[in-house]
Amino acid sequence: MSGALSLFGHLLFPSSHPTTPEFVRWNDKAGARIVGGAGRIYVTRSFCEFECAPGVTVGGRALALGVQHADAGREVVMKRNRGFSLIELLIVVAIILIIAAMAIPNLLRARIAANEASAANSVRKITTAEIAYAAAYPTQGYAPALTNLGGPANNCNPSVVTSCILDSVLSSGNKSGYQFIALGFAQNSTVNSTFVAGSAPQAFNLTGVRLFCAATDGVMRVDPGGAGKIPANTEAICLNYPFSQ
Repeated sequence: MSGALSLFGHLLFPSSHPTTPEFVRWNDKAGARIVGGAGRIYVTRSFCEFECAPGVTVGGRALALGVQHADAGREVVMKRNRGFSLIELLIVVAIILIIAAMAIPNLLRARIAANEASAANSVRKITTAEIAYAAAYPTQGYAPALTNLGGPANNCNPSVVTSCILDSVLSSGNKSGYQFIALGFAQNSTVNSTFVAGSAPQAFNLTGVRLFCAATDGVMRVDPGGAGKIPANTEAICLNYPFSQ
């Protein structure tokens, strides 16, 4: 009680006190020294540097923010602002790297699955285009090459060379991480009576894994894949694929 009265007296009658601090109290909650004197209250720490009163300076560097100098009986409020330590930052970085290491393989597999689905659909389109080409040009039969099933992106004029059945992207032979071919074959005749449409990933185990093909019977066949494999370029190779769908 006497201490409180003494503090109150210092605040009310500043002119009667010297400029040096006349009382020092440790504030455990704020972690600071509260120094009073000359009618003013100052918050000081060993980490701050400012002039507390005429002729009184505390050395170091300022770490505290939100310091309010109290007068007329008001208490000093000090808020402590801390940054992240190096150890905390390293822990956060390590957690991010672990999450990325777990997520990247799953993203790659999802991309491969999407590319394979697109490749299977493209082989079906090529098969349909071959049938349409043979119907449109019976003296030619099935298209000799994949390019004959497409044409330019704009102002495509249907002909035996460019039938404009497929879009220009697929007929170019590369789409969604896969490469494609389509070949027509003449069996003891000038008319192409059989064909094969094949596909293979451009980069094995990166853009795709499985190979897809279709022959004259129109059945989609699948090869489990392997490094260095190319699209089926003969009907016999396609018919030897182990799976069909």
